[in-house]
Amino acid sequence: GPGFGKTRALAVASYGLVRSVGRVYMSAPTNIACDNAADRLMDVSTDVTNRLNANLQPGDEPLRRLLVVRGYKREDELAAFMRILQSPEAVTDATPRPHSKHESHWKLGNSIAFWLLKLEQARGFAIDEAACMSRPDFYSVWGNTMMPCVMAGDRLQLDVSVRSFNDAISYSDGVYRNRHGPDARISIMEFLQASGWPIFRLHTQLRMARGLFTLSQEVIYPELRAQYGVRCDISLPGHASGRAMEAFMLRKFPNVLRPSPKGTLREVFVHCPDSRVIVNPMTKSKSSPGQVRIALRLLDELVRDTQARGTRINPSEIAIIVLHSANVEVVEHQLKLYASLVGKVVVSTVESIQGKERPIALVILGTNETTGPGLSKEPRRFNVAISRHTSFLLLVGDINVAGNFRSGSSTTNARGRGGGQGGRGGRA
Repeated sequence: GPGFGKTRALAVASYGLVRSVGRVYMSAPTNIACDNAADRLMDVSTDVTNRLNANLQPGDEPLRRLLVVRGYKREDELAAFMRILQSPEAVTDATPRPHSKHESHWKLGNSIAFWLLKLEQARGFAIDEAACMSRPDFYSVWGNTMMPCVMAGDRLQLDVSVRSFNDAISYSDGVYRNRHGPDARISIMEFLQASGWPIFRLHTQLRMARGLFTLSQEVIYPELRAQYGVRCDISLPGHASGRAMEAFMLRKFPNVLRPSPKGTLREVFVHCPDSRVIVNPMTKSKSSPGQVRIALRLLDELVRDTQARGTRINPSEIAIIVLHSANVEVVEHQLKLYASLVGKVVVSTVESIQGKERPIALVILGTNETTGPGLSKEPRRFNVAISRHTSFLLLVGDINVAGNFRSGSSTTNARGRGGGQGGRGGRA
């Protein structure tokens, strides 16, 4: 599940591979996942090295940190390396093709330009986010040599992307071009699990404040008996923004919300009845200027209110997540109206936020009763959206997208809801 330390566990296993077999090749299906894997491996190497070297006896040889190289396109590496040589002051801004429409993913940290070393032959492999890596992509890394390999992933988060999955020939019978689409969606992790590879399952929540994994556990992981780790204590300094956020919401909606159970923090759903949703006729992507306006006004008031009270929430701690790409442009356009937020909060789709976290996550659903739940009905996508926070989760949308909330026969654990304002712990 999210926040259970999959990437950290992979980094620990990779470190063990390095010390036992030698060089290890790490990979992942996205640039973000590759960045995270490299950073975590470097963190593990540094922690182990510092701990062992702190207890050296006279005559002992000190342990050295691993050399972690984050590889990029050859032309990007060369361009960045030459730019740093020509202008050393540009070391923090040496990104190749800065003004090109094809943006480079190059970063200085752990790059070849950073280490000035070439990639040597790997003796082992480590794969992060393996649940959304296709088998051909994996085989292009692993090859056919049966080298030692470890991988980490979650089969209930984003799956393999098959762009041609729903493409159909323009015949009345609707014959699909990609007849192997369902097979292509089987990730390498699912394939190897079914083949009998040993599995190490993680059951301790390490990231979210106590209570914030409850929604995911009830909706996505009902069979998982998870427990919270010591870092999930809401009284810790790392969850100060979550405590400040809940205090603000209770002041904002005193007659609607109730405090979270003692020792926990719970999510809040802000209900936007009769909100207008625009559907792009070509892409079918949805946007809701009204829901975006409500969300940004709430964040702006949050930042100003907490600043005045001395419990200031830094806007950089906030991530705005939208389920439909069309809503990104709406959010970025309206952000320009709020000096307290523009250029500071992170705006992402579900795909671009996977593997990243922020203390506070605000999810804008961007749908209503007329359009239906849209992409939020996809369990894997919704799972990623509601698990990118560490200290507080706020959902904004129409709670009746799947039918009337009050008259429906389904049950909910919402502890509060009122007139277009908000609800505590409501299921989206």
